[in-house]
Amino acid sequence: MIAVTKKESLTTVQAAKLARLENQFENGLKQSGKAMKTIRDERLYREFGTFDDYCLKRWNVKSRAIILQIEAHEARVETGKILPVEERKLLPALSDSTARELAKMPPRKRVAVFKRAVKKSNGEAPTARAIVAASRVPCQGVTQEQVNQRISDAYGSGPVKAASSVVRQTDRKQSTTTLTLKRVLDAYDAEINENLKHYGSLKEMAVRVRVVLSEL
Repeated sequence: MIAVTKKESLTTVQAAKLARLENQFENGLKQSGKAMKTIRDERLYREFGTFDDYCLKRWNVKSRAIILQIEAHEARVETGKILPVEERKLLPALSDSTARELAKMPPRKRVAVFKRAVKKSNGEAPTARAIVAASRVPCQGVTQEQVNQRISDAYGSGPVKAASSVVRQTDRKQSTTTLTLKRVLDAYDAEINENLKHYGSLKEMAVRVRVVLSEL
């Protein structure tokens, strides 16, 4: 038996609000993600059934496409809470993909990454590619002992073969090493793909080690 979603009516005030928000979305205004978030969160779509039904019937698109716009809006809002005033002024000019890329960064790194991307973009709103590039700056002065200690702190005692093979990227004679985040992650992925069959029950540990390394 197919379940039928019960449709509910809107009040006059709610219908007027829906029309106003849909106008913002339809005209492609900067607040389109915010408008759709309000429609979703306040269930102003309910005369169509579900939110998926609303997106498909009203806009002829799958809900995922609109959810991406909502996520971009949420990313701008969250990032705006931690950015200095000058950088915050550039947030409205960010594309949706750039806003989502920025939101992937840990909050403690987001400000530094955004500042570097803006600098590389000559003070203009950076692109998603610029955000990714800014996140891959070298981590200076990180010793292998420090890397291993961070992993050890996260997991306590136990094998850290995967982590050790990843960070052993530089001349053993050097006491410090310059690691690029992309190099670390690429090396780790190669190690996992090659030796995953040997991990067995350590698979979960290996995935978690990657998280630790991504924060270097």
